[in-house]
Order: sequence, then C-alpha cells, then structure tokens
Amino acid sequence: MRSILCCLRSHPEWSNEVLELCIEFQNDGVVGIDVAGDEATGLAAPEIVAAFQGAAKAGIHRTAHAGEAGPAKNVLTAMRDMLVERVGHGYHVVEDDAIYEECLQRGLHFETCPYSSVLTGSVPLTARKHPIVRFAEDNANFSISRDDPTITQRTLDEEYQFLRGFGLKDVHLTRANFNGARSSFLPSEGKQYLIQKLNEVYGTCDTTTAASNIYAGQNNGGMLQQFLGHFWTMK
Repeated sequence: MRSILCCLRSHPEWSNEVLELCIEFQNDGVVGIDVAGDEATGLAAPEIVAAFQGAAKAGIHRTAHAGEAGPAKNVLTAMRDMLVERVGHGYHVVEDDAIYEECLQRGLHFETCPYSSVLTGSVPLTARKHPIVRFAEDNANFSISRDDPTITQRTLDEEYQFLRGFGLKDVHLTRANFNGARSSFLPSEGKQYLIQKLNEVYGTCDTTTAASNIYAGQNNGGMLQQFLGHFWTMK
C-alpha cells in the first residue's frame, strides 16, 4: 500500500508539517503530496505553495485538487507554482482555452471521477458537454476513478457505463487506463509492470496500439476492474 498525504486549504499552516511527514516516510510507503478543500479559501496560500515546491525538490510526487469547483486559473496555479504532475478533477479548466491548451501541451494528468463530478455539483447534468468528454475528444492525459466509492456506491464498470451515456467509446476508456498507468506514482519498474499487465488484459503488445485498436469490452471488464483495483490503491 502506498499513500498520498494531503494538505488542507482551510489550514495552510499545517502544510509544512505534511511536507515533513512526506519526507520522513518517503521510503516507507508515502509517494506524494496533495491539497484538498474549498477552492474558494485560496489554492495558492504561500505555505501550501512552499510545501509543494519543497516536495518537488525532495523528489516527492505532487497532485492537487484544482478546477473541480473552482476556476481554470486554479489549475494553472497548481501547474506553474505548485509544480504538480497531476490534478484531481480539473473539470473547469476547459472554460479557459489558453490554460487548457497549456495543460494539453504539458501533458498534465487529470484524475477524473464521473459520478462524483455530478453528485458534488461540479458538473451540472445540464452541461452541454461533460468536460471528461472534452478530455477524451482532445486526447488529454486523463484517467477514470471512483473518487469515494463509499459515497458514490459505484463500481468502476458503472463509472465506465456512465461515461458511455455521454458518448465515450471503449477506446477512450482503454486509453484512460493506460494514461493512469503512465501517470501513476509507482516507481519505474512498478509502472512498467502495470503497463505490461494491462497489455496482457487487453491482448496488446505495446501501449501505442492498445490506445488505438483495443476495446474494453464485456468479456474483460470485470477482470480489468479487479486487476486495477489492486494497483490504484497503490497510487
């Protein structure tokens, strides 16, 4: 099991302690630092930014909840100032073309959670196009997760089916799984092993062909969910 330790926007004064814990347990299960909480309280409190910059110097991976309920500029701050590799949710980034394009160019990874995006009101059901659909159409670096399954009560297969209702194809879901593997905070050998196992599940020999030719159909969906369930808890 690997863990990501999380700062809170409501308590930026705790951020340095979170960083110290990340460094202390860096070789004992802690792989990253995160920040969560109400984006309106200020994503870029100096203490939080300093903690993330310190994490980068210490070789600790970085992700941040940003652009979930807050504006696209929060994603930009996370990417430029906090040096994140991944963003939790990030749906509102599509509202600013320039920021979104920079995310695409940098290959910033979006950790998307379909059901929770609606349950939390981050993306209204009346939206003309769900941002995850936009990510898929633009070949953005995104993955699909369940957020908090104790609240959503959804399986990964149900998350997939939810996105199919918005028009996503199985090729998009396949690509998202490989994106998640490549953007995981596993060490390089663990990441390579995960990609190898995904190739075995999809019956491919490399990730390039997997993204364009293989579909996550009914026959391997359950096996894939069981397999990914083990690795996603490893971050």
